[in-house]
Formats: sequence, structure tokens, C-alpha cells
Amino acid sequence: MSRIGSRITRLVAVILLDAVNERATHLAATTLGVEISAKSKFEDLVAKVKETLGPSWQTTAWPEIRRLHRVRNNAQHEGAGADRDEIAGWRAATERYTKALVHAVFDVDIDRVMLGEAIDNVEIRAALIAAEENLRRGDASSAISETTRAFTMARDLWREVHRAGKSPLPFRKPLDSDTYRELRAAIETVRDANVSQVFSPDPAEYLWFVEITSVDPQTVHLSEAERALVFVFWWLVGWQATAPSFEGDRQSRWIEASRKVRRGAGPAKISDLQIRFRQMRVLGDPALPSGALKEEWEIEFLLEDVPPPDKFDTWRMMLIDQLRQSDGPGGIFFHVTDLGALRCHVPADREDAAEALAVKVTRSLLATEEEIVRKEAGAEEMRREQERADLAFSAGIEKHRDSFPAWVISVEQSSDTLGPAVLLHVHPEAQEMVRKELFELSRYRCFNAGIGRLTIGPRPSIEALLALFNEVDPAVTDKIAEAEQLRIRQQERQARVEARLRQALMNASLGDS
Repeated sequence: MSRIGSRITRLVAVILLDAVNERATHLAATTLGVEISAKSKFEDLVAKVKETLGPSWQTTAWPEIRRLHRVRNNAQHEGAGADRDEIAGWRAATERYTKALVHAVFDVDIDRVMLGEAIDNVEIRAALIAAEENLRRGDASSAISETTRAFTMARDLWREVHRAGKSPLPFRKPLDSDTYRELRAAIETVRDANVSQVFSPDPAEYLWFVEITSVDPQTVHLSEAERALVFVFWWLVGWQATAPSFEGDRQSRWIEASRKVRRGAGPAKISDLQIRFRQMRVLGDPALPSGALKEEWEIEFLLEDVPPPDKFDTWRMMLIDQLRQSDGPGGIFFHVTDLGALRCHVPADREDAAEALAVKVTRSLLATEEEIVRKEAGAEEMRREQERADLAFSAGIEKHRDSFPAWVISVEQSSDTLGPAVLLHVHPEAQEMVRKELFELSRYRCFNAGIGRLTIGPRPSIEALLALFNEVDPAVTDKIAEAEQLRIRQQERQARVEARLRQALMNASLGDS
């Protein structure tokens, strides 16, 4: 802004530069516990901060900062102009002043502070910091790629809570696959714009960002990568401030809040009941004529001390199983509502079953709780057993690390959908060979888990893993050697061809001369 020649822009530059100094000084004073009054003058506040910090705060910028502050007073209150030649110096002085003050108060070097550190989400923060680091190294391609990755992760999270981002596609008639894909892509583009522009200070800037991130990253200039980073950072700031206030599923929140959740131990208990007589026309029941009138009693037991949300669904299913399997009146349909009430549908001619039903429900509530306690105790014992197995496996890895084949970089504990597994880090050129050899043994599942990474399951003991390595090592080592020899021969061939070309070019050049 200081490079723009108009009087109004110079005035705004002076006001903003002075505001930076005032804000930094006020923040330092607050942090240091310096007494601040509503009438505290800037110069007095600086003196108090200086007195508190002592020799730890040294700055040569104070004379220029004081003159900037006085010029800002005159400019703001009296409309006096600012000298264009002085603004560049004030900008540099402001940078020196705030850097020294922040370092003295917080022991932080501003130049090392990353924008990404202001972002809470761990993965998004890491991507944004990586973008900044690439930008500082002058790598525009990697910077724009990491910036795009950070934005995409945040936008997808925002779409999860934004109604317009997850509504179903409005297709009412069957479409051929090509038309469906084209329409879907067009609608997703509009949806992305709809949910993304809300945090963009300028819709045109969002359109520019969409355009710059759709091209080959290799073609992006450093200034464009920096512009994209700034756009995404402020977009993330707006998203981070707003997203927590959005409730993705208010219905579920209301349901969970309406249940009478236990504050201590169970079991759930009956607090009240409601009974209704119902008549329904029956269609499709082979035991009754079509359209016959079916009569039943709907008995709803209102329950209290039900489990918390994370255990409610498991408890509900186990309660229904208990009711179906326990002794008592049969021919009754049971259902536990989302609000935590137990509904029982009793045929109208079974009024005599009411007393036995109450006993059955009470006993089932108690039996369900006892079964849950048994299963949780069993699960806890399994967890402890697994912890012991994990510790033993880790100790085995450390003990036998030197016995691993050369193509094994490291071994880690892992898990897949079927239980404990092993994550094997191998040299990338050996990955496919190792996978095929392990797969052919058929005793274990073996899948690629990324470049140089293989998942082996179920997890063998460390002794079985060493035996497995020894079994496949000869074949893998031979194939690695063959691949290396092939690579060397290819390099030698390429070198010969290149030498011939260079010699031909040299001969042609000598001939022309």
C-alpha cells in the first residue's frame, strides 16, 4: 500500500502501521501484567513495558515508531497528509519493533511462525505448514499442491455439516451412465462453490483459486502459490471459527437429550407406562383375510437410567434378544424407541398376559445389564491380553532386528479389519516381489499399504515372522539381484547411446566448421 501514490492510501498505510505497533504493545502489556487504564497513552504504555522487560528488550526503532504514532494522530484527527518517502522507513521500523517486542515477551521469532500453526485440525495444519515451507524454499509446485490438499480436507469437513453439501441428487428419471456422470460433476461443482464461497472474502478470489488449482502445478508461479496460500489461510480461519457452531444432526441431538440417561450404574428401570388400544387393516398377512381388522394393545414402558449414547444401541439390541429368549408370554412384538421407551404390541385377546409381561420386562432389563457387564469384563480381559501380546511382539522386534533380511527396512505392529497385523516397510523395488512371495504361501493375507509398505495378517509371532522371512528371502534376494543387474545393463546401454549421439553431434559440428 505504501508504494501507491494516492494521498488516501498513504493515510490508510500510516493508520494500519501504527495500529500494529499499538496492538503488539497492548498485547505485551497484558501478558506482562502491566497496569493499563482507559486513558493510557501509547508512549506511557511503551515506557511501562520497557521498564518491566528491562534489558531483554532492545530496539533501535523507537524514534521512528514515536514519530509514526504522532503523524497518525495528526493524519486521523486533523486530516494531515503523510510523506510518501517516510512510509517505507516506518514499515521497516514497525517490523523491527514488533519482532523485538514479541521475542522479548514470548521468546518467539516471528519469522519462524507459520500461518498453519493457527489451525486446530492436525492434518490440515500439517498440510498448510508444508505449503509454507515449500514456499520459503521457492518450490511453487509443491506449495500449491499442499495448499490445495489443506483446502480440500477442510472443505470436505465443512460439507459434512452443511446441508447443501450432502443433499441427494435431484434425479427422478433413469439416466444413461455418461449423462449421469456429466450431471453429477456439474452439480458437484455448483455445490462446491455454494459451500466454499461462504468463507471467501471475495467470490472472485474463490473463482481464481479454483482456476489456479485446476492447472498443472508445475506451471504455477511463486507469487500465485503465495496468493493461493493467503486465500486458503483466511478461508480456514473463517471455517474454523464457524464450523463448531453448526450442528449436523439436530434430531439426534434432541433424541439423546430427551432420554433419561443414567448418572451412575444400571440397570435401566421402568418409570411409567402408557397403554393404547389399536385397530389396523391388515394387508399381506397369510394368517388373516385381506383387509381384516386386527386389534392389539400397544403398551409402552417408559424407561429411566438407560445407557449413554455410545452404549445405547448395543444395549437396545441385547434387551430385545433377552425379551425374545426369556420365559413368559409369547406372540408379542418388542421394540425399543430412539427415546429409550420399550413398546410391546400385545394381541387384543391376550389381556391376561399383562402381569406376566411386566415381570418379563423387569427381569430382562436386569439380565441385559448383567450380560453387558460380563461382555465388558471379557472385552477388557481381551484388551489386556492383546496389550501383553503387543509388548511381547515389540520386544521381539527389537531383539531380532539384526536378523531381518536386507530388503526389510522396519517392522511395526498394525491392524486390519480382521484384527492384529504387521506393517512391513521394505525397499520399494522389492515390494511387489515380497508381496507375491508372501501371497503364494497362502497362510497370510498380504496387501500393499502404500509405497514400500505391506500389511501382513493375521499377525504371526515374532518367531513365525522370522521363519517367514527366511522362507521367502532366497527368492526375493535373487529377484532383487536380477532387477539390479537389469537396471545396470539398461544404464550402460543408455550411456552408450548417449555417447554415440554426442560423438555424432561433435563430428557434425567439426564438419560444418
